[in-house]
Amino acid sequence: MTVGSFGRHTAIKGVSDLDMIFVLPPGIRSSYEGDTGPRRILERVRDDLKARYKNTEIRVDQCVVRVRFTSNAFKFEVQPAFENVDGSFDYPDTKAEAWKVTKPREEIAVTKECNDRTSTNMRHLARMARAWKNANRVNIGGLLIDTLVYNFFDQTDDYDAAGTGSFDLMARDFFEFLKDQSEQEYYLALGSR
Repeated sequence: MTVGSFGRHTAIKGVSDLDMIFVLPPGIRSSYEGDTGPRRILERVRDDLKARYKNTEIRVDQCVVRVRFTSNAFKFEVQPAFENVDGSFDYPDTKAEAWKVTKPREEIAVTKECNDRTSTNMRHLARMARAWKNANRVNIGGLLIDTLVYNFFDQTDDYDAAGTGSFDLMARDFFEFLKDQSEQEYYLALGSR
């Protein structure tokens, strides 16, 4: 399953990586319980990928297996996960030494709903924010950008039907919205909360 900004359709042109959930067979779940389970499953996925792609840089990075092809520097972030009955996924986290829950389907659905309601302006603004982030080397993740853009549109309908001629005002008001945010430890992700 493709997730992340690519899955939410908020990635910008020239995307450098692709986030994927690799759904694990439920029959092996009990073999990876306990505090060493998350690291062991990530290492197993890494080793299986290394056996298949011998000349590729592949390593474990906290919650994912990063696969980087040297020919074009394109990266895949493979997140092995077990699917739950409610459609969420349990994924391994080596830092917490535990399994955590992610709900990408809910994030994708809410992004689509907001984008439809705003005449595609939600995705346009998310892409503009990513371009700004990249140009200014701002250390902020894509899910947080999408969450902040969603929160912006949740508090205004001024740009729900705006065309490209209003993008300058929309960007200005978005950055004003960001400036007025109170300092927080974390944000609840759009859709999945």
